[in-house]
Amino acid sequence: QAGQLALRAARATAPGSQCSAGAMAPARWLAVVAAAASLGAAAQEICAPAGRPACLGPSTPREFVKQKLPSSVYDKTQRPTCSNRNATEVEVQFKLTQVNSIDQKLGIVSVVGYMHTWWTDPRLAYNASCVKSIVLTGADTKAAWAPDLYIDNLVKRTTSGFPMSISIDPNGNVEKSEQVKLDLKSTLDLGKLPYDKHTAKIVLASYSQDISAIRVRARGGELGPSVSGVGIKASPMKNNVWEFAENARTQGFETPGDVTVSYEWDYLRLSFPFERKPKFLIDQVIVPAILFLLVSYIQFWVDPRSAPARASLAAIPVLIICALANSIYDSLPASSQRLWLMDNLMTSTVLSVLAAMQFGVVQWCLSVETARQVQHDGLKAVEAKARFLVQQAEAENISMLELLDRYHAVETVVGEVEGEGLEPRCAAEPGYKGKLFGSSPEALDKGIRESDLLFIRFAREVFERFDSNRSGNLNANEVQWSLCYFNVYVSSTQAPPMICMFLRDHGMLTPLVESQAELSFSQFCCLLLDIDNYSFRHISWAPKAFFESVPPSMRMDVISRVLFPIIVLAAQLIFQLIVPKY
Repeated sequence: QAGQLALRAARATAPGSQCSAGAMAPARWLAVVAAAASLGAAAQEICAPAGRPACLGPSTPREFVKQKLPSSVYDKTQRPTCSNRNATEVEVQFKLTQVNSIDQKLGIVSVVGYMHTWWTDPRLAYNASCVKSIVLTGADTKAAWAPDLYIDNLVKRTTSGFPMSISIDPNGNVEKSEQVKLDLKSTLDLGKLPYDKHTAKIVLASYSQDISAIRVRARGGELGPSVSGVGIKASPMKNNVWEFAENARTQGFETPGDVTVSYEWDYLRLSFPFERKPKFLIDQVIVPAILFLLVSYIQFWVDPRSAPARASLAAIPVLIICALANSIYDSLPASSQRLWLMDNLMTSTVLSVLAAMQFGVVQWCLSVETARQVQHDGLKAVEAKARFLVQQAEAENISMLELLDRYHAVETVVGEVEGEGLEPRCAAEPGYKGKLFGSSPEALDKGIRESDLLFIRFAREVFERFDSNRSGNLNANEVQWSLCYFNVYVSSTQAPPMICMFLRDHGMLTPLVESQAELSFSQFCCLLLDIDNYSFRHISWAPKAFFESVPPSMRMDVISRVLFPIIVLAAQLIFQLIVPKY
């Protein structure tokens, strides 16, 4: 419009002229330009609102790029400098919006947020009469200088498809904002698992320029080594596995930046703490382990003679607790670090294995008790022969030990012995001549076979083993321990009155002090034959008397019933107390 007005004005200066704009003389062109300039200024004043100065600076990002960022006047490879400082100051803040995942096995924390960077570039200052801020996006963001910051602990950075912008105010203050997804390497201390606490960090520094050129700090922080400013500003976040700072669910949180100088380089650490919510692992690992220890405990109340049922109760908890431990190990790094949770599971595993081993010990005790019962039953099977020998010893007024010696096999000469060095041969071999063993004449006369004496001789071996003073008699304490070899168990308080009752029933007098009563071998054999009449089991709450009066297999079960739950509860209490030590 201004050009058209100027052209009309020029034509008006030369009435009757028929020349076109392209054929006008130079003098006339000067008049046109002057008129256009004056009319353009007038038009601008007319368009500007009342009380507002005319727009003299860039009004759009495109105009800003054309005016301020052409390569002929702006070198984006050169950092900006201030008149009173040599180094360019760069402020950084990470706006955390969400924590995607925390891989405790690899030690990688994945976060999403906005990386904000601030600096001042005087070369980008402009007249603020048109706009108060210029925002560059897309390819235009590559036209201006930006600090070459890198993340020292970065595993992977994803920016594809995420927006980025650069905002510039009239004074040349620049803010770069970029949405990013960062996978960060973090050192996770899992020692207190599931009560573990960690700190994720973003370590930033200039890639190519030291502190003489670039100084890095958190937003609003101090230059140089310090903990100041706001390094991370987080939005309200909720997570089912991890807990962040206090009130993080509703208000978000802020953490300062930590600047350190290493080898003349500024390193800015932006960090935020997080801790595990322990309920999941407690419910899914610790509580099941304790419950399966309870299953192991149940076996102590099952009859050890029911081996299949008891073996299942002993073995299944071991397998399940080991499976629990393996499932946890699969999610942890292969490390030699002591872990509270794994030590807890290992203790549960050891306890369940000990319970299974107790089953093995009880079965061995049962086998010993069975063998001893066989000896007792064998003696009862030859009760008639045993009582005959007792009567014979009493009739001849000799000890039964002496009587048994008369029933031993004796040497017998077969045929005539011719010379020395004859080899032993089968007695049935025709024509054999020499010495052989045969039944004693008295055994043949009384009809006593050696098989009848087998269990009686075993009783003699036991008798002589405990007859420490070789007196031919056993006192109450010796009788008590001798009976164990025939699967008969009485306490030290039951043995003296039992012996005295037996002696009185057989027409003998007993001492006033029952513990002084003694038994000869023949009396010991008779007591073994009549033991069922005198070994009534009286349950005593005195520990010593109780354990003496029950077989070893039951002793093992009773001890396990008492100690096992105490050990389990004590172990869990100790583990809760030593959590801070990990």
